[in-house]
Amino acid sequence: MQRFRPLGSSSLEAHQRGIWCLSCKDNTSYGIPLLATGDEEGIIKLWKPPSKEDTNRDAVVEEWRTLQHSFAVVSVKFQPTQGDILASSSLDGTIRLWQSTSTSEDLLLLRTIDVNIAEAWGLSFDPQGKVIVSGGHSGQVSIWDIESGSLQKTLETESKKFIFTVAFSPDNKWLVCSTSDGAIHVFDWMTQSRYKTLKGQKLIVRSMCFSPVAPYLLYVACDDKLIHIYDVEHGELVASLRGHQEGVNAVDVSINGHYLASGSVDNLVKIWDTRQRESIYFHDLHKDQVWGVGFCVDSTRLISVGDDGCIVCLDCSCADLVVQ
Repeated sequence: MQRFRPLGSSSLEAHQRGIWCLSCKDNTSYGIPLLATGDEEGIIKLWKPPSKEDTNRDAVVEEWRTLQHSFAVVSVKFQPTQGDILASSSLDGTIRLWQSTSTSEDLLLLRTIDVNIAEAWGLSFDPQGKVIVSGGHSGQVSIWDIESGSLQKTLETESKKFIFTVAFSPDNKWLVCSTSDGAIHVFDWMTQSRYKTLKGQKLIVRSMCFSPVAPYLLYVACDDKLIHIYDVEHGELVASLRGHQEGVNAVDVSINGHYLASGSVDNLVKIWDTRQRESIYFHDLHKDQVWGVGFCVDSTRLISVGDDGCIVCLDCSCADLVVQ
């Protein structure tokens, strides 16, 4: 039996323009929506699982609601604890917080944080879902309080270059950000102080994610066509995965840490065995570069999005995704 297979009619035409970002809920108990996608026109679409009446077991997702920024959406993130808040950042210079309520089926605009057109780029919640961090042109990491929308603190990177992406380790120990010179800046989150700078690559790092079972391991998607694996605690480059023909835009790891997904400028989505550190599956169902990949529904689904405006969903339920 195949461990990975496309669902539905290969791809779902989801947006009229390129999809630049996605966020998946890993646990369906957090309720609707299951998936958020943001595009280059400023549209955020929210997606729910297929209805129970749908007899097609290969149905992927159903469109549920639409939200709006005035310019391109570069990042969307669900709150990691209860998942009832969605954060989005846009080239309109704002970070917006949307919240579901018990009295409404819609996600209501909870708060708009005015930052700067070049500062609302990388975005992440801390693992407790109490603050969000963002980065951009200034080379500073900004920490925002969810309740008030106020700026709590800024963290200085060593290079002060443009920040492309930010990520937290699942044990809440590390905050990392990547800058335009290829460096990865590691902060001790408890003390909110700079810990190390990793300089194993020269080109831009587009995406990063930590292993959920080995929270010191960081997977890095880079413009040099490689996926780099770092031991953040010791500041060591552990390995580099080769296989994409163009720059790597996105990475995500399964809930048990056994599989890594990547999306690239070469239009490919690849799945890697993190134990063997080799590619074990790929598909070319996107017609343009892939900007986002994400495991969801207890990692039984892998969603990818790209410049073709399509969503592709893989069934991963036959893979060994149970946490040992």
